[in-house]
Amino acid sequence: GDLALKERQKLREIIFQTTRTGENTLDPESLKEIKSFARREDSHVQTCFELVMTQLGDKHSQVRLLALLLADELFMRSKLFRELMVKEFATFMELAVGSNHTKPLPPPAFAAKLTREKALECIERWDLKFGAIYTQISSAHDYLKNSRRMTFPDLEGRRLAEEQRARAREDNTQRILKIRFDKMKTDINTAINEIEDNLLQMDEGFKILFPDPDSSTYASNTSTTDDEDTLDDIFDGVDGDDRDPVTMPEIVQEFGLGSNTYELTVTVETDASTVKDDTNTAVIDALRDDLRVLVRSHAPLVKEWYNVLLKYNVEGDDKVLQASLLRQVVELQTRTTSALTKCKELGITATPQPVPSSSSSSSSS
Repeated sequence: GDLALKERQKLREIIFQTTRTGENTLDPESLKEIKSFARREDSHVQTCFELVMTQLGDKHSQVRLLALLLADELFMRSKLFRELMVKEFATFMELAVGSNHTKPLPPPAFAAKLTREKALECIERWDLKFGAIYTQISSAHDYLKNSRRMTFPDLEGRRLAEEQRARAREDNTQRILKIRFDKMKTDINTAINEIEDNLLQMDEGFKILFPDPDSSTYASNTSTTDDEDTLDDIFDGVDGDDRDPVTMPEIVQEFGLGSNTYELTVTVETDASTVKDDTNTAVIDALRDDLRVLVRSHAPLVKEWYNVLLKYNVEGDDKVLQASLLRQVVELQTRTTSALTKCKELGITATPQPVPSSSSSSSSS
């Protein structure tokens, strides 16, 4: 009906414009619209095929190139499009490859060359994927390759070569990982002890700078003396005192608060410049030294262990060891990250790497 005619006309316009952009690739949005149209029903696929073949017969090879790219997209996705193409495969080869000597591909020459190369690539790929089903494609591939001596891109050969290169790269990677894993097995226990000692030192420093409110140390430092009134004293009356217990309304009235419902927010400064004083300078300096060791040595080492344990394809009895070491390393990663985060929050930076003095350098020389 009229609707079908309008849709066909719209599709004709889209395909016409898509194949005349002058580019060497299809416009993604136009391609998406064409695919959407083709998916609706078989008659739309038939229309797409007819329009694509028309554009493949254009007098400009740039148009043929884009029509070929569109044909490839539809061929790989639609069984009906493949069946229609196979029936017209001789015509397709003539229009896209230039298989007929009397009908070479039209100018411009660079576009004709690209069209031929892409068509041969498509035929080879179609044969690899669908040749067992559509013998016409296999026959055409064999004819062009062996009788016409046309040079195909050898996609299968390239794929196999790339697989072989990938296997070689992986084998080499595994050899390197094995060396690192074997070294790790020898060194890791001693190294873990050093890292844990450093982290424990840092934890002690954090506790000194910011004591845990629940700890006995914190409680003893903040306890009241005998001469001070506790909160219980304020509300219940001091022992031995004849004063009546003070009520909340009286407290409110005495201090001019106006209400007995308040929310108090206490902000604790956590910058090293704020917490640093004469009593904890040594603690912060020690943390800076520990942080330098963590950043320059321990954290990178833990990261390297993690990568080795994750990527190395362990075999045999070492699998149990690998799992055990991985658990330890993940725990160390968590602790090192926590220590780094605390230092960042406190504004603590690592001490610079010591630089040899010029006098010592000259004396050594």
